[in-house]
Amino acid sequence: MDIPFQPQRVAAVVGRLAQKPPAEGQELRGVLVQGRRGAALMAPEDLPTFTKLRTGRVMHRQVRGG
Repeated sequence: MDIPFQPQRVAAVVGRLAQKPPAEGQELRGVLVQGRRGAALMAPEDLPTFTKLRTGRVMHRQVRGG
């Protein structure tokens, strides 16, 4: 499945997102990665499979000063 972008850009949908195409109007959530071979849209969990990138988690806690 390919997703067209303006102006005339196409991203390949790979991994988990490509296993089951979304229904019309259904929200699609993923990460768009531009590489040497073009753009690819994938689930964040698929980053290590298709790229050398890794996901991380940032936690932030706001503390009220005394």
